[in-house]
Amino acid sequence: MNDIRKDIDTVDQQIHDLLMKRAGLALEVGAEKKKNDLPMIQPDREASKIRSILSRHSGDLPQNLIVRLWREMIGAASILQTRMKVAVVAPAQNAREHWDMARDYFGSVIPMQDMANPLVAISALREGDVNFAVLPWPEDGVENPWWCHMTGNDTTQNVQIVVSLPYIVSAGQGQPEYRAVILSKALFKDSGSDNSFIFLDLDQVVSRARVVDKAKALNFDALSINSRKIKPTQTRSQHLLEVEGYVSADDPRLAQLLEKLESPDGKCILLGGYPLIAAQAAQAKNKKTA
Repeated sequence: MNDIRKDIDTVDQQIHDLLMKRAGLALEVGAEKKKNDLPMIQPDREASKIRSILSRHSGDLPQNLIVRLWREMIGAASILQTRMKVAVVAPAQNAREHWDMARDYFGSVIPMQDMANPLVAISALREGDVNFAVLPWPEDGVENPWWCHMTGNDTTQNVQIVVSLPYIVSAGQGQPEYRAVILSKALFKDSGSDNSFIFLDLDQVVSRARVVDKAKALNFDALSINSRKIKPTQTRSQHLLEVEGYVSADDPRLAQLLEKLESPDGKCILLGGYPLIAAQAAQAKNKKTA
């Protein structure tokens, strides 16, 4: 027993030494990013790295624990590189669950502040008061949904969805009961396994079924669609389409979708997306090869 405890003490010291070394390397990376005007936070690279770690993981330690440990290290590195701040908008009925999801992702050292509603959080993000905003998962049939306010005439102030929460979904778990998204001014980039969100602002009232049908004709496989509540006097319709796979902002199919929907004065814009981790990525890969 004593020999085993001595071995554990030795391993603990090695872990601590490596953590201190990693912190020093993170500072060097942050300095290089700043010098070359590169984004300090890169959710796509982080997701790719975590998938790589999970692919080599074995033993009795749960995958969720491995992800939590790496997210804590990434959060600590972010604080070393930049004074990162996060806004959290949590529905009153399940506020604790949303805060837990945010803390699991950003780690215990990142400052997080409560904000009254999604529009306030998006404004703070645009103004640079926060680096990320955690918002409730998009809802259907809302009169003034937050996702309608992510874009504007000044494209430099646009924000995008870059992560979904919970960050890791175990195999066989099914759809999580509580979900959220993370917004950033940074661009949504290809991590190697992703899903995407497309915003449609159409110059006529178009049914959800027609949107999904025309999108499918362009090989956009819809996972969900949320639509803004339409009043009887309205002549426009707005939809948020969640699709499988990574979609770039300059994907020609976005313009083609407007043509198929016969909405020449409408908009079809990428609103970002989120990387798939562990079981999610494996399921997506298996579906592609089936």
